[in-house]
Amino acid sequence: AAFWQWMGGAYQSEFGGHPDEGAHYVAGLIIQDLVEDATKARGVQSDATKTAAVQKFEVRLLADHRPIFPGYRRPGFSFFQTAWAFAFGASRLSVLLLVAAFAAGVATMLYGAVREEFGEWTAIVAALLWLCAVSIRESYGMLMPEMPGALAMFGATLAWGRFLDRGRDGDVVPFGVLTVIALVTESAGVAILMMAGISLVVTRQWRRLAKRELWFFGGAPVLFGFYLGRFPSERFDVGTHTVAHAAAFYGEKIAFVVGLAVALFALAGVCFRCFSNDERRGRWVAIASLVFSIFAYHCVRYERLEARHIIAAAPGLIMLAVAGAKSLGDRTSARVADAVERSRRESLWILLLVLLALPFEVMKMRRKEFDGFGAIARTLIDEAPRDARILISSDATGEGMFISELAMNDRRTGLTIEMASTSLLADGESGSDTANLRDRFAEDRELLEYLTAGRIQYVVLDDSPPMKQRAGYHDQIRRVIENNVRSFWPLHANPITRDGDVQLRPIQIFRVIAGN
Repeated sequence: AAFWQWMGGAYQSEFGGHPDEGAHYVAGLIIQDLVEDATKARGVQSDATKTAAVQKFEVRLLADHRPIFPGYRRPGFSFFQTAWAFAFGASRLSVLLLVAAFAAGVATMLYGAVREEFGEWTAIVAALLWLCAVSIRESYGMLMPEMPGALAMFGATLAWGRFLDRGRDGDVVPFGVLTVIALVTESAGVAILMMAGISLVVTRQWRRLAKRELWFFGGAPVLFGFYLGRFPSERFDVGTHTVAHAAAFYGEKIAFVVGLAVALFALAGVCFRCFSNDERRGRWVAIASLVFSIFAYHCVRYERLEARHIIAAAPGLIMLAVAGAKSLGDRTSARVADAVERSRRESLWILLLVLLALPFEVMKMRRKEFDGFGAIARTLIDEAPRDARILISSDATGEGMFISELAMNDRRTGLTIEMASTSLLADGESGSDTANLRDRFAEDRELLEYLTAGRIQYVVLDDSPPMKQRAGYHDQIRRVIENNVRSFWPLHANPITRDGDVQLRPIQIFRVIAGN
C-alpha cells in the first residue's frame, strides 16, 4: 500500500485530492491539541481548555461552512489520526501511512477470510486485487475516512456471517465493536444494520434474535454508535428522479470499482453461494447483503454523488468474485475423476479472473499532483506577525490545501485564517454552490472598508478555480485590489498545480495597508 502511495505521488502532493482532505487533517490536529492541553492543565476547566485549543485553528472549512471541530461530523477518523500522531507524528508521510495501514488491514482481513475458504494462493490473489485496483489506490492515497470505514464494515460483516453460521456468542462482540467504529467513522456505517436485517430475512435465522448476548454486545454498542455518529441528523432524499439518478451512478461505480471482470464473477458468486445449502451460507449472504446495503443507502441519502462512497463494497465484491470463480471451476470439472486434474482446472478459473482484472488495474496510473500552497504558507509564517489575520479566497479544495499546509508547517503560530467563503457571504447564506449565493458587500467601497479597517492584515488570492465555480466575492476582491493598489502591497506569487495541471494565474499574497 505504501508503495502504491509513493508511485501515485501522494507523499509529494498537498491535501487537494478532495475538498474535505485538508479538513480531516486539521480536525485531527485540533483533537491532538485538546488532548495535549488537557494533560498540561488538569486543573483548568474543560471549556477553557477547549477554547485555548480551538483558538489556534480559528478556521471554518468545508462546503457547508460548519466549523472544523471534533464532533461536527463523525469523529472516528480524527481520533484514529490523533492516536497515530502521538506515536508517529503528524507529518504528511505519517498520516498517509496511517491510511495505508488501514488499507493493508483490509487486505489482511480479506486474505484471512479467503484462505479459510479456498487456500493460500487464492487468498493472495484476493488481497492483491484489493490493493492494486486503481480506485482503491486513489482512495488510500488521500487522507479520507473510506479505508477505516471499509475495514470496520467488512470486519463486522464477517463476524455477523460467522454468527449466522455458528450462533456463537463470541462472534457478537467483534460485530458490535466494529459496528460502533463504522458508525462513528463513516455515514455508510448504517449499512451494516441493513446488512444484518437483509441477511436474517434471506437465511431465516430468526432464532438468532432470541440470544440475549446479541442485544447486549451488539444492540447496546450500536445505540452508542448512533449517538456518537449523529445519525439522526442525516438527511435523506427519496424522490424518484433522485433515487433513479443515484442508482444509475452507483451501479456503474460498483461495476467498475475493482474492474468489470470482478463484478461479473461476483454475480456468479452470489448465485452459487447465497442460494445453496453451503454450511457457510450465512457468511456469503452477509457479504452480498453488505454490497447491496451500501448501494441502497447511498441511493437514498442526500449528498454529492461520489465514487468514493462505494469503496467499502469492494472487499465484499472481491470475495464474492473469488467464490464465483471457484464455483465455476467446481461445476466445469465435476465429471473429472482425477483429483489433481480437477484442482488444476479449478485454479484456471482463478487465473482467468486475475488475467482479466489485475493487469488492467495495475497499468492504470493516476498521480496525485496538487502543489503551490505550501510555499505561500511558509512565506506567511516567516513574514506575518504572530497575531495576524489572513483572508483566503479560493474554493473548498484550495482553502483546505492552504490551511493544512499552514498548520503542518507551524501549528503554534497563533495566526488566524478567515475564510472568504464564510465571512464574505450574506447572512444566512451557506452551501457548496458559492457561485449562486449572495455576497455580503454589494459595493466595492464597502468591501474596501472591510479589508482596510485593520481587521485583515494579509489577503491570499487564488484564481485557479474555474470561472463557473468562482464565487462573486472572489472577483470583487480582485477588482478592489487592482483599483486600490496603494492599500494592497504584493508580497509573493507562486504557481499552483491542480490535478497535474499548472494553472495560468499564480496564487498571490497581498499585505493590507490599513487606513488607506
